[in-house]
Amino acid sequence: MFLQPFPLNPSFEPPVPLSNALRSRLYWDYIADPQANSVRALASKHNLSIKRVDAILRLKGMEEAWLKEKKPLQTGFTKGMERLLGVSDLSDPVKVEEPDGDTPVQYYHTGPKPESTRYDVEEADRQDEIEGKDMARQRYQRLFWETVPEGQEPIMPRALEAEKLSARDSQKSQRNVKVVEREGGRPAFKFIDVGRAFVDERAEARRDKEAARRARKRQVAPRNLA
Repeated sequence: MFLQPFPLNPSFEPPVPLSNALRSRLYWDYIADPQANSVRALASKHNLSIKRVDAILRLKGMEEAWLKEKKPLQTGFTKGMERLLGVSDLSDPVKVEEPDGDTPVQYYHTGPKPESTRYDVEEADRQDEIEGKDMARQRYQRLFWETVPEGQEPIMPRALEAEKLSARDSQKSQRNVKVVEREGGRPAFKFIDVGRAFVDERAEARRDKEAARRARKRQVAPRNLA
């Protein structure tokens, strides 16, 4: 028995929840062979959107990092929520049949729905590509949370990327600097601060010691004459 959220709102149709076992399987398949089990390949295999698979891999990577740091995980909470939502431990890819136009479709919270078909998934991915968003790069670069108003883009990832491009351009400009020497006249001098690279610390200590000895000798000499 599971509880459907907002039962009085029939238009609320959330995506099918995935079990923790299936999310772990996606992560370890990707770690085993990122080329064969790429994000796009896993999304096509399990009938999921690319963004959802990318989010699963990122969260599972954070979970593994916490386990290495010996941070406790709320596994009991996850199991309890899966039991309340009726999540089944799916080990095979989700197969959704296209509904017939003349057949009414009954929507269940945990059952296959037309929203999970490959058509809608590919349409969402195609829309992201048309908009030119690179959310995967921003998610992996950004290690903090940023409040973003609805319908707007995050500011910090773009600012960081702009700073990187600016630093890269400045390095290129420095490498391409050409010094033009004047013909005749005085040669051009260039002073470089080398710090204490050529200072003999032992010789300097001996000089300080000798200067202190001479100072003491000068102070003692007048009293002997008196």
